[in-house]
Amino acid sequence: METIHCSPLYRLYIDESGDHRYYPPQQKQPGPDPPHQRYLGLSGVILEQVASQCLFVRLEQLKRRHFPSWDYDGNPLILHQRDIIHRKSIFGNLNDPAKSRPFDDDLLQLLTDTPFHLITVVIDKNSHRDRYDSIAFPPYGYCLEVLLERYCFFLNNHRGRGDVLAEGRGGREDKDLKEAYEKVYREGTIWQSSKLFRNTLTSHEIKVKAKTANIAGLQVADLVVKDSTYQILEEHGRLQSKPDSYRRQLLGILEKKYLIKGKGKEVEGVGMKFLG
Repeated sequence: METIHCSPLYRLYIDESGDHRYYPPQQKQPGPDPPHQRYLGLSGVILEQVASQCLFVRLEQLKRRHFPSWDYDGNPLILHQRDIIHRKSIFGNLNDPAKSRPFDDDLLQLLTDTPFHLITVVIDKNSHRDRYDSIAFPPYGYCLEVLLERYCFFLNNHRGRGDVLAEGRGGREDKDLKEAYEKVYREGTIWQSSKLFRNTLTSHEIKVKAKTANIAGLQVADLVVKDSTYQILEEHGRLQSKPDSYRRQLLGILEKKYLIKGKGKEVEGVGMKFLG
């Protein structure tokens, strides 16, 4: 009897940190631009199908363990980094160190245990626009192209196939996102032909879901994208910060999750890419 070998199936979950727009010079404020305005970071979390299902179960268990008073009946609790940091809604409970420490520990352990790969692409919008002027690429679309290339390299190297799911950003922006993805699938990029994308991606369309859809992979992407973006900016001398204990531990976990290339475990340009 012939043995049938099935290609592993993966999904790339995408979230962003920062602003995707260019600002006309007359709209800019005096002084240096704040990081969230000058830079855009795009993180992609790669999860194999079974691992994604396991992550969802563990994430729901974590939520119910730490926020038992939440009404989960048809009203999922979404882990959103901004809400956690600013202690909004139910996350106000975390103002109590006796509750925040166990939550942080469990969340970090969950990220440690989950077998995901991470790619983060960051663009300096000012430098890119100054260099290319009227032919500068749209920031989100440019980052997406670079992200998709690395994801498809991963799929090709693992003899797998996969699709892409991004967090929705709203009407026109979602339309632009879908068109940018379809263009890459159909035409390739200036660096790679369409063959790479057609051979590895299972769909010519990107999936777009709202944060409220309670998708575990999107929540993980949300939880890591800002710190991953800032880490890249710090390593390229664009930011200086004093990370607290939680962030130091998180960055230590992410160091082991970034996509690597070759036996030398090269990360720069692979799992971490800066478009300066």
